[in-house]
Amino acid sequence: MKEKADSIRKKIADTSLRFKIGFLVLIVGIVPSAVTLILSINRIQKQYINQQLYSINQGYEQVMLSVKDKMDSAHNIAMLLAVNEIYNTGAVISDETNDISEQLANFNSINSYSYGMELAFESCTATYYIDEDFQIVNNFSSRFHSINDITDTEWYLLLDENEAVWTFIDGQLSIARNLYSKDDYTQKVGVLVVSLDSEDVEELLINSEKEQIISIEDIQGNVLLTSCDKSFSSVQLDDIGYSMDKFGITKSDGKKYYYRYSEVADTDIFLFSIVPANSLEKGNKEVLSQTRYLFIVMAILIIILITPITRLVTRRLKEIGDAMDEMKEGPLKKISTDEGVKDEISLLIHKYNDMVDTVEDSLKKQYALGEEKKDAELKALQSQINPHFLYNTLDMINWMAQKNEKDNVKEVIQDMSKFYRMTLSKGEDIITIRDELNMCEAYMNIQKKRFKGRINYIQNIDDSIYDCLIPKITLQPIIENAIVHGINEKKDIRGIIRVDGFEEEDRVILSVTDDGVGFKKGDNTGTGSHYGMKNIEKRLEVFFGEKTELQIESTVGIGTCVIIDIPKRLEKGI
Repeated sequence: MKEKADSIRKKIADTSLRFKIGFLVLIVGIVPSAVTLILSINRIQKQYINQQLYSINQGYEQVMLSVKDKMDSAHNIAMLLAVNEIYNTGAVISDETNDISEQLANFNSINSYSYGMELAFESCTATYYIDEDFQIVNNFSSRFHSINDITDTEWYLLLDENEAVWTFIDGQLSIARNLYSKDDYTQKVGVLVVSLDSEDVEELLINSEKEQIISIEDIQGNVLLTSCDKSFSSVQLDDIGYSMDKFGITKSDGKKYYYRYSEVADTDIFLFSIVPANSLEKGNKEVLSQTRYLFIVMAILIIILITPITRLVTRRLKEIGDAMDEMKEGPLKKISTDEGVKDEISLLIHKYNDMVDTVEDSLKKQYALGEEKKDAELKALQSQINPHFLYNTLDMINWMAQKNEKDNVKEVIQDMSKFYRMTLSKGEDIITIRDELNMCEAYMNIQKKRFKGRINYIQNIDDSIYDCLIPKITLQPIIENAIVHGINEKKDIRGIIRVDGFEEEDRVILSVTDDGVGFKKGDNTGTGSHYGMKNIEKRLEVFFGEKTELQIESTVGIGTCVIIDIPKRLEKGI
């Protein structure tokens, strides 16, 4: 477990800074916002549904009050018409002894009174069901009907046990009330029915929600009036039960509904309301969709804004890293920065630039010390060059003077003066190959006088390397070795010394070839010769900063070739 945790930590540590910043923004910013959004959405959804249900419930209560008022009006009309003492409806209906004219007059009074009540309360119709023996009962009467027409109905049978019954008659919500004899209150002589206009009642069934269903039902669950299609039958309503006080929730046919089902004032008439849940949630979904869209837009904006910021941070850090990489392979390089920016990265860049200045100063001092050390080493090595050439030359001048060879003495002194003037080279230890060759030529002029012209000297140098630099007195000791250990060892003391030079792939190749006696590999040609070669190698290594070995190729009886392979350098210190 610990190894796995360490592996995860290492992977996180190895990821780029840009990824870490983006991941931090995601974890600290977007994820908490998303969690907050989800919790807020759930809360908003509940609040929205509750507000919708509250609004629908208020609408339901208003409809309930309106329907109750209508039914109360119908009930009051029925009461006034049934127990009216002025017209004594029961007495008229129960009195069959009066003649026809008197009956008509009495029934006309009842009709007028009923009509007046209908006008007063509006949207009500009063109908009397009485004995068909009365002359007023006929097919042309709209007010008085035969009681035999209703004796087989369910609601009429209920009147045996109830004084009044609310029912649904001929498509209208109606209240039926018994009419009793004036002499015997227990004797029923007819039935009064007060009906409410269906269109008027249906106008009261106002939907608070577009897909809400409001209906009026009887106690058996029959739909009497509804605000929509009556195909939503009581069978479906029975399947989901009912809620008396507030909207409940249930499922029917795989769909979710909010519903309420309450009785209208002990009338056995019920007001039913049902609302599909998706109808309430539709508006909520629109709000949630807009909220999600807004969150997505905000998240995208955060990502868009954080991208250039992380790029700016990582770009500036990358500049520091690239500058450090370049420092390994080349010259030091400062990083430019905006003076107006004073953040932590700018402070780091300023400190890096200060470090570059410090390192440059240290390098300059170190370089200066190195140059001084190099010059001192070169001077020390050059001072070790075998001075026997000077001794031999002075002996030769003395010999020529004894023989009175004034002209030769003069020429030798001039060549020797030229040689040593070039050797001094104004105190410089590094000279051009041109100056080195001129010094060698002066040296060979002296040797030609010494050996009476028996040694020939040839130079074959490419023009491209004349200005290249070399430590002074590099070729002269090799030429001197060619004379002393090569040509001077021959019986006739005659020979040719050749100096070649050319450029090859930014390097300078110099060679000194003689046709002297040569030597076998491993033979010691003299302590002085060996010491001189090592001295040259050491001086070349000090100046060029790389290990340099002279390549010596020699064949007994044929001669020797010494090759120098050095970098091409045109300026001192480069």
